[in-house]
Amino acid sequence: MRARTLTPAVLEALQRGGVNRVSLGVQSFVDREALRSGACTRKTFVLDDIRRLRAAGISNLNVDLLAGLPHQTADS
Repeated sequence: MRARTLTPAVLEALQRGGVNRVSLGVQSFVDREALRSGACTRKTFVLDDIRRLRAAGISNLNVDLLAGLPHQTADS
């Protein structure tokens, strides 16, 4: 798993730059599926990033999810 990219420095730069919309490439909220798809995050990290973005005043958020991932089920 790669390092998380929404560091405090990045979050501060987004605020300073007036960013008002962020898109997160989550792929799946099922960790196993996300990791198999090449995503570098986990559900808990994504939820924390969303909380931190909202706390920074960036509430226009997009979460990219994929359908049809290998081993994905209708329930997941």
